Amino acid sequence: MSRLASRTWAAWRSLTPREALSGLLLALLYGLIDLPELVHVSDVPGWQLAVARELLKPQLVLLGLLLTWLPVLRSQLEGGRRIWLLVAATVAGALLGQGLAQGVIHGLAWPDYEALLWQRKGMTRPPLGWQQWLSGALYALIPCGLLVALTEMQRRQTQAQAQLDQLLLRHSAMARQALASRLAALQAQVEPELLFDTLVDVEQAYQDSSAEAPARLERLIRHLRVALPRLRESGSRLEIETELLDSYLAVMSDRHRSPVQFSTDWPEALRQRTLPPMLLLPLLQRALRLAWQRQHSLPTQAELAARCFGAGEQGLSLTLKLSLPGLCGDDASLQELAARLRDCSAGLARLRCHSTTGHTHFTLELPP
Repeated sequence: MSRLASRTWAAWRSLTPREALSGLLLALLYGLIDLPELVHVSDVPGWQLAVARELLKPQLVLLGLLLTWLPVLRSQLEGGRRIWLLVAATVAGALLGQGLAQGVIHGLAWPDYEALLWQRKGMTRPPLGWQQWLSGALYALIPCGLLVALTEMQRRQTQAQAQLDQLLLRHSAMARQALASRLAALQAQVEPELLFDTLVDVEQAYQDSSAEAPARLERLIRHLRVALPRLRESGSRLEIETELLDSYLAVMSDRHRSPVQFSTDWPEALRQRTLPPMLLLPLLQRALRLAWQRQHSLPTQAELAARCFGAGEQGLSLTLKLSLPGLCGDDASLQELAARLRDCSAGLARLRCHSTTGHTHFTLELPP
């Protein structure tokens, strides 16, 4: 018994001021429904008490309903058992509220509409029987049932929305994990291919006793020092991505005997700006591969520029400029890179490419 009382008290304490105010206003509106009838007896003494009675009665019925309904409303029960308990609590609350209202109003001796009609005729109304009391209880049960049903529907809708939001968050997290796995797989594929091909070139340079062999080996080691730690990372910074591009261009210049001058252009504050990994390097790799296939040469200059945009300058725009035209194309690798970019930003990021006289511009727009 004490456990039930503690649960009931805990349920009552959980009633928020907003819920209490909403209930009082609803009961007040319900009490206003029968007020127009009192216009016909406004000439009878005591009609003000009848108005007060009509406004007080729904409040007392609501109080009785809350005593039985709140513990069920705040419980964690679901399914059929919860429905049956809600029905039982509604019926019990309506009966309790009706009894409480009748007791308080009888003690106050406030007349109702029918009593004023009898008084207007100069007669005394006979005492009310149990039929009238049961009729009043059924009359109170209707709004109580509607209130409980509407509240339960709102609770279920809120619960369903919360579950949907949780599923969407889980889906987003799983999508990010899948993207990180694909990036890690791509990194694992790119680095060994570059490593083996370049090692073969360096070995050949040493066999030929080339004076450039030690420098080429040093540039390869520098690139591996920058690239290999990123195999275990899920994020990156602009400064790191730039160093990766620089070291990669140095290695590719050695392999193809075609020097590429690399430069940057951005505010100092953007050096530590975070961005998704493996977006710039695959773009550069694709452009160099396309340049070598079409023109059998590499661009002599490459520039990476970064600017902020959007509200509060929270967005980041990256432009990779290469000194060769016609490197845009629309092959599968570029489409895959654009899809990866959309995955990283919930579909808001964009990848654009345009070619001018002597240059190709790749622009990545990363929203806030």
